[in-house]
Amino acid sequence: MMKWYNLTTFDILGDLAFGEPFGGLESSEYHYWVSTIFQAIRGMSLLQFKDAYPLPFRILSLFVGSKHLMNARRRHIEFTRATVQKRLQLQGRRECTDFIGSMLRQRGEPSKEITDQELEANSNVLVIAGSETTATLLSGVTYWLLQTPHAMEGITREIRCAMKTEHDITISSTASLPYMLACLKEALRMYPPAPSGQQRMTLGPEPTQISGYIMPPNTKVSVHQYAAYRSPMNFHSPDKFIPERWLENTKANQSSPFYNDNRDVLQPFSPSDQYAKSSAAAHALGSKDPTSFADCK
Repeated sequence: MMKWYNLTTFDILGDLAFGEPFGGLESSEYHYWVSTIFQAIRGMSLLQFKDAYPLPFRILSLFVGSKHLMNARRRHIEFTRATVQKRLQLQGRRECTDFIGSMLRQRGEPSKEITDQELEANSNVLVIAGSETTATLLSGVTYWLLQTPHAMEGITREIRCAMKTEHDITISSTASLPYMLACLKEALRMYPPAPSGQQRMTLGPEPTQISGYIMPPNTKVSVHQYAAYRSPMNFHSPDKFIPERWLENTKANQSSPFYNDNRDVLQPFSPSDQYAKSSAAAHALGSKDPTSFADCK
């Protein structure tokens, strides 16, 4: 099922970003670029390790096959550049309503014009943030629903009552399914697509205080998502899949064991609109057929 989630999200992202799908659903196989992206993501962890421990990395690289992962990252960047250039050649020849077309609207305005290099960088983020992370989230919520009968019953009942026919399934109608949205949030907490956080570096020359801890200058810091979401300091019964903790009536109920949950901790990608991108993509896929959750057995 995870493979089909990936095939679906990458095809949708390809159509939205570049005006054409990658053909995964049609061929039932991963596009070359998609396979490369999976390897490139693994290579990112090696880059972090290399940056933090350059000497041990050199020694370790002699015994483990890290070269092909590093090459995959290079191939991913090259294919991103080639795809963007191919899409740019279509500009003006046909009407395109994709993401690239939206970014190109500012061309001709010196203060707002986006360069080809910026297009490539944005496309790189879009492909990964809008596809792989969404498929991972959908895989996670499917797993936890199958492992949690009461949650499966709740989401099934909500969907079946709200969606009588196929025509009832729209983005706006699924946005009004509170329990389904709570399940997606709880899946992001239990199974974050990006378990580690984006690193930042403290400024000098003076130490920086973060949450009561003194950090020396030029120290890389981040919030490890998986650890933060499983900490009893932030969530009651942190190792249990309980979507009810995200419902509005639970938040307002002072007698609820989840009343004091630190829900603002949930920043599965970063405190930015990237969280919205993946969540919106998951909601959009749910709006395509939310009954897919209810049909899982």
